[in-house]
Amino acid sequence: MSFPHATQGFEVMNIQTTSIYPPTAGPVLGSSPSKSQSSGSNSDVDSAIGERRPNTRQSKPRSRNGCWTCRQRKVKCDEIRPICSSCTRLGKDCEWGQRWKFDDLSIRTKRRHKHVSTAGSPSWDEKNQLRLMARQLYARHQPTLPPFTELSNEDERERKALTQPPGTFNVILTPDSFGQLPEYGGLIRRYRSSSGSSLPLATFGFSEDPNLIVLSEFEDTPYFMALPERKNSIMNLTSQMTGAPSLHRGLSNYGTADVDEVMTHYKDFISRRMMPLGSRFKLSDYGSEDIIVQESRTFRPLYHAICAITLLSLALKGQRHLLAGAFQHYHQAISACMTSTNMSPGSLIYLHFILLLYDICCATQNCSPDGVMWSQHFQQLARLAYSRDNAEVTELQAYILWYTLFLDAQSCLAGNTESGCFVRAYLMHGSTLPTWRKPESITQQPNLEIAGLSAVSELSSHMCTRLAELSQMALQMRDDVEMGRGSIAEHQATVTRFRNEMYSSWNVKYPAFLPRDSPEAGTRLPTLARTVFDFASIEYSTAMVYMHTSMYRGQRLHNTSAQRKEVASHCRHILAMAALVVAEKGTEQHHIIFSVFLAGVNSSNDHDKNRAIGIIRAMEGTGISCNVTKSRELLEMICAEQRESVQFGGSPAEIDWVSYARERDIRLVNLGL
Repeated sequence: MSFPHATQGFEVMNIQTTSIYPPTAGPVLGSSPSKSQSSGSNSDVDSAIGERRPNTRQSKPRSRNGCWTCRQRKVKCDEIRPICSSCTRLGKDCEWGQRWKFDDLSIRTKRRHKHVSTAGSPSWDEKNQLRLMARQLYARHQPTLPPFTELSNEDERERKALTQPPGTFNVILTPDSFGQLPEYGGLIRRYRSSSGSSLPLATFGFSEDPNLIVLSEFEDTPYFMALPERKNSIMNLTSQMTGAPSLHRGLSNYGTADVDEVMTHYKDFISRRMMPLGSRFKLSDYGSEDIIVQESRTFRPLYHAICAITLLSLALKGQRHLLAGAFQHYHQAISACMTSTNMSPGSLIYLHFILLLYDICCATQNCSPDGVMWSQHFQQLARLAYSRDNAEVTELQAYILWYTLFLDAQSCLAGNTESGCFVRAYLMHGSTLPTWRKPESITQQPNLEIAGLSAVSELSSHMCTRLAELSQMALQMRDDVEMGRGSIAEHQATVTRFRNEMYSSWNVKYPAFLPRDSPEAGTRLPTLARTVFDFASIEYSTAMVYMHTSMYRGQRLHNTSAQRKEVASHCRHILAMAALVVAEKGTEQHHIIFSVFLAGVNSSNDHDKNRAIGIIRAMEGTGISCNVTKSRELLEMICAEQRESVQFGGSPAEIDWVSYARERDIRLVNLGL
């Protein structure tokens, strides 16, 4: 007899068969041929899906990568696009589009994270419905506000947000939103012309989402600053600072809870990391108070700069809600500086130095519009350093200028072509910086101690000059090699001449009373003299390693056997000295990170590479920003790349760390802040 028969996994229409059972009242759904059925039925089914091998279990005829039509029908699909054979034969729509499946994982998530408190969460706290009812009750007694996208200021948007659950409304800022600010406008215009990636201003402020706004212009103040009684406070910043500051919590502490907490964190943590060597001898202290903090009481921009770098540091360490406050104080520091009439060169040195460190941290995190704001502060500090002939500065200001020279030189060595303004000014002025008048107490110290400190100070100054010269030679040589100017032999000869000159001058200026080639050579010196000597020693080894390995891409492939041995010796010396710093808990000395990174990249064995990674890891979390962590991550990536190169028959010397970072858009302004 003939009847339609549907089975699980396939369809059979008008099959002739003989059944030993009486006919059923309708088609049999969801059943497969059983052993009790006739062999004829089984043979017909086998002919529909293919011959089944004896003593094997029949697999379910379904498809996991085929079209959705076959997958829903649970049949095999030959995956021929755009229409598979099964859909063609049966005249069905063959669907290949992507489908999304959204599952509510709330119960599973709560079960897996029972230790996490949901109290106060607008999404997870069931009691939050009471708060929502309170918001609705509040909204009933408020005047009706226009739609969110039509509101004109932050005050109205905040009042509108109070009527809805948290997270309902959103405000977005883009780099073009800061185009009207004087300190960003020119940079953003150059950024637009060079990249061509900015959107027309007409598109800003418009969004398909009625609860989302893209601001076309950054609003200078948070919502509480839009209130009438506080609008005039910005215009009178300097006039309000004639004595001890009486600060509005909302104005001066946007993004934080208490001004005292910010200043305490600055004095206890930030100031020690800003000046890693000077802080060990309390160069910034005047009696019982920090000199820069004392100066900020009469120079308002400096106060905002202190708040900006402190909040930025806390934000980069995990308290992300403070990031807006850091941006706010940075902008106020610039604005107040432009309107201030009481500016001394010393105050400006402090201001630009703190803002320099701030922008270096931002550049590493890609927070600034085009990432080169720090170069402008190098320019300003160079102008301040050489603005007057034979100018005397304080001890702290002198140290800041020397440390700025070191930061600029190190940035050049990392391959930043925007760097070098301060270094070039230093070299143009005869490799000198403003001096400071030594107090009489120093001249009354024992002669031997004065002689030792004078000798190591001269050695340290000499190494700063050599490092500055090397940084400019490195930028020029890397550019020459990339542009094809000069031969490799000529470049190597230039490096050899510089190496021989530095080696000879180092031996001449090296104190005769100290042992040579030992990482513990300065351990018997007084604390101040030892710190200065250790700095000079580690920078000498750093310069030796750099000039033989990192002047241009592929330089290590052209080194002689003697040069490779010299590099290995100085790498071990750097790691030994850095290990002493970590062992003595001198974790504020972040200037050693660049040296350790360089030693890790150029060490010839995995033991020294892992040792370098371990030293950098021990210094993580003790700096202003996350630069140390990023340096360690980059070193691990380069070491892994070097090992992979060896596995495929290559050489670790083929990998140039400067080019490696550039190709991956990793900004290396500073490796240790």
